[in-house]
Amino acid sequence: CEVTTASQLWAQDPLRQPLICLPPGESIAKLFYRGLRQLKVEWPTAIEASSTDLVLRYVANGYGIGVTVDLPPLVTAPGVRVVKLPGFDPVEFMALWCQSSTALHQEMRALIAQRAGELFPQVAKPAQGKRGRRAASARAG
Repeated sequence: CEVTTASQLWAQDPLRQPLICLPPGESIAKLFYRGLRQLKVEWPTAIEASSTDLVLRYVANGYGIGVTVDLPPLVTAPGVRVVKLPGFDPVEFMALWCQSSTALHQEMRALIAQRAGELFPQVAKPAQGKRGRRAASARAG
């Protein structure tokens, strides 16, 4: 695939490369498909990957074009070329919590951390915030 810009990609009718994307319920996929609808472009997912790591592996192996976020550990993988998507909404995610919490809070925090680790195995590391609070935040687009 010799596409280097989004406009080159959208000019293809129909889009020739298979699309590799996260499941439709994930924010990355939702925002991507919202952007496609605004452009009036139809491009069904050909391969549904369960994590951004798998999206990158499939792209690097030549299975198609993948959708992920613009985070350096993700987009600098060997065999992967980045094509920016101007006009698409950025993906925002954040988690905040206090050190003292209930068992329910701890269980929810563990589930969130697990899912973040599945989606972003290279970058899912919480940062220590002010006054003992832990925070993880990123904006990617």
